[in-house]
Amino acid sequence: MSDLIRCHLVHGFNVKDGGEDTIDRILPYIENEELVVAQHDYGYLRIRGVLRKNKIIAAKIKNYLSERDVAIGHSNGGAILVKSLQQGAVLDKLILINPALDKHFEFPSSVNEIHVFHNKHDKAVVAAKWLRKLVFWRNSFLWGEMGNTGYKGDDKRVTNYELAKGHSSVFNDKNIAAFSVMINDIIKA
Repeated sequence: MSDLIRCHLVHGFNVKDGGEDTIDRILPYIENEELVVAQHDYGYLRIRGVLRKNKIIAAKIKNYLSERDVAIGHSNGGAILVKSLQQGAVLDKLILINPALDKHFEFPSSVNEIHVFHNKHDKAVVAAKWLRKLVFWRNSFLWGEMGNTGYKGDDKRVTNYELAKGHSSVFNDKNIAAFSVMINDIIKA
């Protein structure tokens, strides 16, 4: 059992299906005998819920993460995973899909590799950037446009991938198989 890799999935916000139509679509492509998948469904949140609950959700997820694990977050799920790292979690690999994070975000040192999937057609996270500016007094609010621009800092642990067109488009029928091959390659590397 100790040779197994644990992979954690965290969906975005404003999702009523627990990520079934987004991040969970990679499950048939990544599940295998060497990988244990944990789905962290935090329920349906709107903006107000994100502002109030991301920190609490991150604290709960933090308790399940360990140094050999891989975590995959879509949109707000990326912000939650990063908040878990800020709270003391450790990971081997962090995979962010259209993350709602500031493009210059300084990642905690408690993760070995960060992989950012983005595309210039992701308008949802551009809106997230402006929302962060509107709630500037909440300095713990991490949202930004990384899902649109990719990571723009100088952290050598980060690899950017530009893929597909739109906020959740990597999960559509046209892209999911090819995208999942990339995810598998990252997990197994």
